[in-house]
Amino acid sequence: MNNNIKYVAIGNAISTEIVLQETLDPSKKDNFEREAINILKKEIGTLTSPSSVNKTLKKDSTSGIIYYRSTQDGEVIYFVIAKPTYSYNRIQTLIAEMAKLNSQKMDERKLSNCIYDVLRQYDANPQEKDSLQIAKQNIDSLTNNVKENVEKVMKNQAQLGDIETKSRSLSDTSRILVNQSKQLEQQMRNRRRRMYMIIGFILLLFTIAMIVFFSSD
Repeated sequence: MNNNIKYVAIGNAISTEIVLQETLDPSKKDNFEREAINILKKEIGTLTSPSSVNKTLKKDSTSGIIYYRSTQDGEVIYFVIAKPTYSYNRIQTLIAEMAKLNSQKMDERKLSNCIYDVLRQYDANPQEKDSLQIAKQNIDSLTNNVKENVEKVMKNQAQLGDIETKSRSLSDTSRILVNQSKQLEQQMRNRRRRMYMIIGFILLLFTIAMIVFFSSD
């Protein structure tokens, strides 16, 4: 609760009663209601005069500024109690939303919930954003999103480049290992071949020696 909008209410000018009210500060609800009823009773002539119909009037109160507006027929009065610094244009928009909801002829509980939601919304957002500001914010948001996406793409490209470099390096290393393996295999074949030749030569010498030995006998 920001305490920007303290109280909203709908009153009946004929019965001078509050028929619906909402506040974000229930502890002060009775005080707010008394101030609204006081306006109803003391300003009824002003509220129902043709010159005041559909005009948002205001008065200082102990709780802040109390705004009030009567409808075309002068029967329904809308009240808002807000901080003195709250935007007057924003107050008028709030009252217009309350009147729009009230004109929809919904049941009292649903209307009360809708009015409460509007109260919370206007309490949390005291400044009305114009279309230019909203457009600028949308453009800034879009620009930031584009920048983030470009940065992500560039980062991904850099990562792909690193992966490609590492892959090429691994491929070269693998090729070297294969070549070394082939060379080692060839060396082993040559060693076995030399060993077989030496064994064969020794067997040949042994055979010749045996032939010579037995021939001499």
